Amino acid sequence: VNWMDELAKFAPALRILIHAGPDRYGVPGPLTEHDVVITTYETAGADVAILEEVAWEAIVTDEAQQIRNPDTNRAHAVKRLPRRFAIAVTGTPVENRLRDLWSISEFVVPTLLGGREEFERDFPDETSAAEELGRIVAPLTLRRRVADVAQDLPELTQVLTPLEMDPRLAAGHEELVAGAKNPLEVITRLRVLSAHAEDGLDEEAFSGTPKVRHVMSLLEEIFENGQKALVFAPFAAALDRLHRAAGRLLDGRLFLAVVDGRMVGQDRKPLADRFNASAIPGALFLNPSAAGSGLNITGANHVIHFSPEYNPQKTEQATARAYRRKQQLPVFVHHLHYRGSVEEDAARIAAGKAELAKAVDAGVEERGSGQ
Repeated sequence: VNWMDELAKFAPALRILIHAGPDRYGVPGPLTEHDVVITTYETAGADVAILEEVAWEAIVTDEAQQIRNPDTNRAHAVKRLPRRFAIAVTGTPVENRLRDLWSISEFVVPTLLGGREEFERDFPDETSAAEELGRIVAPLTLRRRVADVAQDLPELTQVLTPLEMDPRLAAGHEELVAGAKNPLEVITRLRVLSAHAEDGLDEEAFSGTPKVRHVMSLLEEIFENGQKALVFAPFAAALDRLHRAAGRLLDGRLFLAVVDGRMVGQDRKPLADRFNASAIPGALFLNPSAAGSGLNITGANHVIHFSPEYNPQKTEQATARAYRRKQQLPVFVHHLHYRGSVEEDAARIAAGKAELAKAVDAGVEERGSGQ
């Protein structure tokens, strides 16, 4: 939908086809009658036999980090498509490991970084290797930071808030860790516990936890100032409980809604548009995987990350829903985690991955890119 809107704005004469959904064409012929064909990664994987029958002039992958894993069906499908040239658009070329950038580069220039085994041998996930990789891809990289293209962006303030676990949560952590033969088996259960999304937790107990009390205090102040917030959390139970708890704040009207995988994709943008246009304060409670990209929600100038993610780029992309062009107010971003918990480990691991990505960027900048 966003691509349709932008193409209609800047190139209204182009003939555009959306190749997705149950009514899409089952043969390649009609695709060639349009100037631009827009599809999804999932559809490309399902219809690769049709799409590879077209001699594409150009293939552009938006959110190209979606093909960062070379073993996925979507990566295999996109790389099979014949094209004269390819463009990968992404703000996060390295999310978890340097192999991410190898996979994206294999789509753009298949021979640039050599074979996978050779690459993984020569480029371990280390700062020096990341910087060298950045220097190699620099001539083919056009870098556009948000600050470069939107110099009128307001101030961004990041607030890191470690919180102490209450006795119930601390005991639950100790019990899960002590009973695990392999700590990796309980990571998800520990994250659920730290997000207060476990089964059987009643509303009163949820609202009394340190993290929820802190969030409600932030929201109350935000609402009293007539402003809006985005609250990101990874589990449906936490989103629903936060939604209900926020509904009990103040006496006035509030615009409150949950946006996650239970809401079909085509309904998310209209909701975001209504939220942006609303004259009353409010909050959206969002899953960072389902709603952390592709939406413009500049009606909010506060972002709260309820649980840290292992992938720092996921957090950055979620923040960018509010901190982007058309944002008029200073943006405040709150990162919450419990000390001594699995969340503290997630925050530490994410910081290491962020440093790896910064090292690649430093290599690109040192060599000079196509900007």
